[in-house]
Amino acid sequence: DIGVTGVQTCALPIYEDVGIDPGNLEIKLKLAGQVDYIPFSRVSSGTRDAVALLLRTSIVDLLSNANEPVPIFLDDPLVHVDHQRAVVLLEVLSGLAEQRQLFYFTQDDRVIAWAKENPACRVHSLEGITAGSTRSG
Repeated sequence: DIGVTGVQTCALPIYEDVGIDPGNLEIKLKLAGQVDYIPFSRVSSGTRDAVALLLRTSIVDLLSNANEPVPIFLDDPLVHVDHQRAVVLLEVLSGLAEQRQLFYFTQDDRVIAWAKENPACRVHSLEGITAGSTRSG
């Protein structure tokens, strides 16, 4: 389970568990060594974005067929995540990309630099394309 494992070991080591209330789907996090869970609304926006990304990838795993994995399309999911956490999450995504197609759209220079240095990534730039432009052929 990439959601809980990711929260515990790679991106958010101060949290040891993620809970989702089946009644209202509220997400809660458990701090390491604590008994109670804290509401998702009480953590930083970067932590919320990181946890949401890990949970989305878990949902994709649940919806996928082992013989035909569902591709993942992401649009700047790490924009509010600090650099150190972003790098770890990019490594997690890189591991997922070994099992399925992953499309990551970004304007974030940190992510672009990381991807250019990662031999498993292919970077395509859309520079020079402006809003409303079309190609004629």
